Amino acid sequence: MNTSGNAYGLTVLSPIKNGSYNDISHGTLTRERLQNLPLHTESPMAKVPNTYLCRLYVLDDVFYQGKPAIEEHLKSKYIVFGANFHGDRIEYLTNMW
Repeated sequence: MNTSGNAYGLTVLSPIKNGSYNDISHGTLTRERLQNLPLHTESPMAKVPNTYLCRLYVLDDVFYQGKPAIEEHLKSKYIVFGANFHGDRIEYLTNMW
């Protein structure tokens, strides 16, 4: 792996399908799956070389607070993946895949 001193941050937001399955929202099902992922050395991301930090969470909603403050809402919940890593970006994403 390229260890040329390159450190990167990666953030990906992916919409979660609106609606439900067996009367449980897709957002809730996604959150439960994330909470049940193994931690530390058993984490799926522990197998990806050069990962310093990885975070997965469900973003329920946000609203805009500009001038003038106009309230806006997301059309769906999002799963957010954030990672800090070191090395070549393409190689990192390939290893993650």
